[in-house]
Amino acid sequence: MVLRSRYREQLRVIMIDGVAVGGFNVVDIDRLHRETGIPCATVTRSLPDYDSMEKALRAHFPDWQQRMEVIKRHPLYRLGGRRSIYAAASGISIDDLEMIIEESTVIGSLPEPLRIAHLISSAMVQGESHGRA
Repeated sequence: MVLRSRYREQLRVIMIDGVAVGGFNVVDIDRLHRETGIPCATVTRSLPDYDSMEKALRAHFPDWQQRMEVIKRHPLYRLGGRRSIYAAASGISIDDLEMIIEESTVIGSLPEPLRIAHLISSAMVQGESHGRA
């Protein structure tokens, strides 16, 4: 989808809210970066509970070990001050990612692209956002 986008040349970083979307659809940011040529990052408000994640993956997926390896591949770095978040990156330094996150955060702790994406997706599903975007 990214490669077919007419805005592809304007993209500077792909930010994903967490390493897994829609449950346990794990995003391999190394592969995404390699295939698009665009730096990729996962951003989350809190540290994940890896033990609970592994337990759930073991119960539902035969490839749970591969998914867990992707989840744990990159260390999460604490970024920001009082309203800190955690991020992992591929194809970009953590220092550069921190600068991008700082410059793109207007309200709360999430960068604006993730906050707006949450608002839009929540509105499409529930009619309005009921979360912490």
